Amino acid sequence: MNNIITPQEVVDIAFPANSNMKAESINEYVVHSTEIKYILPALGEALYAKLGELPELCDLLKPALAFFVKCELIPSLSLSMSNGGIAVTNPQYMSAATDKQRTLLYESELSKAHILLNEVIADIAKSGKYPEYKGGVKVNRKTSLGIIL
Repeated sequence: MNNIITPQEVVDIAFPANSNMKAESINEYVVHSTEIKYILPALGEALYAKLGELPELCDLLKPALAFFVKCELIPSLSLSMSNGGIAVTNPQYMSAATDKQRTLLYESELSKAHILLNEVIADIAKSGKYPEYKGGVKVNRKTSLGIIL
């Protein structure tokens, strides 16, 4: 699977330097499905299919994708699932974030991701450098899936 961004790049771009987030905690399939969910509709199928040949475009998309991946991780980072059921994660010496705090974080990070992606899409549209771009679906709050906490 050739993703635009690696888990380590997600950590480096979207997580604060003082966070304890490890790249090993980010599943490649989460990265891939997030890419399909947000980047594919924004670029359109023709341009998305050519990304492997366009490393400079991939580099431009990495910041937005990193924040989208972070958003997709928030529920799984907040909850633990086992044979005993689902529980709120509560590491030693910390208090679990409230639903409101998780929602605020999600909305803040999602907003950053949309701003960054829309900026790249605007540049693609203006440049005329990518003839495969025919105008993708504008990815915004109304076309993206929300989070239920």
